[in-house]
Amino acid sequence: MKRTYRLDRKSDMNRFIRDLGEDLKKELCAEIMERTHQIECPACGTKISIPAGKSHCPHCSEEIDLHLDIDL
Repeated sequence: MKRTYRLDRKSDMNRFIRDLGEDLKKELCAEIMERTHQIECPACGTKISIPAGKSHCPHCSEEIDLHLDIDL
């Protein structure tokens, strides 16, 4: 749903700023979740690059569940 604002009104300007911040946070979180992250495998210690969620280490085949706790 498209949001409309009358920016000459203080209450609408405040709502616009709040909504803009929330939209930016959602976009940033989505982009962070899509990227790969370099971590150290907890089983073998090899540095690997994996996406968020469940993956397997390419060296030791250990399952890794990478959970990102994003607090913006």
